[in-house]
Amino acid sequence: MTLRIIDAEAELDAAFDQLEATLTAWAGGQADAWQRDGHDGVVAHGASFTRQEDVYIYLEAHRRRRVLGVALSERDKQVFQIEAQRQDPAKDKKRFVLAANDAQETFLLLAVEELKAQGIRDVFRRLAGAPAVKRANLSNRDYVLLGPLSDPKTAEALLSLAALHPAYEQLVEKAAGSAVTEADRAESADLYAMSPGVARQHRVQAKVTRALFERLTGLGYVMETVELGSLTADLAMSRGEDTVVFEIRPEADIDDLQKALGHLAIIAPRALGIDRLIMLPAPKDPIGAALDPYKQAFEEMGVSLALYDFRDGELNFVLEYTDPGLAADVRLALA
Repeated sequence: MTLRIIDAEAELDAAFDQLEATLTAWAGGQADAWQRDGHDGVVAHGASFTRQEDVYIYLEAHRRRRVLGVALSERDKQVFQIEAQRQDPAKDKKRFVLAANDAQETFLLLAVEELKAQGIRDVFRRLAGAPAVKRANLSNRDYVLLGPLSDPKTAEALLSLAALHPAYEQLVEKAAGSAVTEADRAESADLYAMSPGVARQHRVQAKVTRALFERLTGLGYVMETVELGSLTADLAMSRGEDTVVFEIRPEADIDDLQKALGHLAIIAPRALGIDRLIMLPAPKDPIGAALDPYKQAFEEMGVSLALYDFRDGELNFVLEYTDPGLAADVRLALA
């Protein structure tokens, strides 16, 4: 895809207007608007948009700049923010870029270095497969490409980035222990249904990733990269000729299980001799026969399945299905 950098004030304003329309629709048609007046009329105006209680996206329009950001509802703590100068929107392209393709769709590119400066790290490793998040390169600089801005998934992409910020992780951590065990059967017929509040909390995935990393490094494993094209394993570690790949899901309905199996089949086919594990949150009730239709797939693909949950603030693993080829010490590490 070929993109053209937006460097005209009118185009910048049009892009932000499109984003405002998208966010308003995403938030169910609701926007918390504000306006500040001065001697010469309106000095600035903006609005915030949300579909959940803990975090919101906001837009601001000032005479000389446009602002996009994400903040926590608790104390309105900013998670990250970008500012675009209206007179010269392409001036700060080392930090971010607004660009359009041949179909006049608009995209936002955030420099990885800028996100790191604001506390958001390891974007592509931690958001592999996230909606509307792609990798782009401009002048040998890595960018996170979001969009097109008319796509409702753009809002989810912004929240995915926000979820990687330490401030957001700390907020979610307070509720993670109790929320994970509060799956509500009444809201879904799937035994895998997890509390909706936890399903959107990427902090859970980060905690699982860190726990696996710590346990396997204790066995002599080191970080590895397993990828194919734009697809990257959630976590991969190796020790000598042995490699273990994990597909970690903070949500766990049947559709997620199918996607996890497909993801592993693509990036780590069985012919490579790699140990593969799917990590799913443990449901409130016994899984029972829910996994029976997939048992043959686990066996044929050589994929193991582990469940995780939080009890008394501690992360626990249970191997639900173990492939015979899974290394014995890895099994013990998940016991």
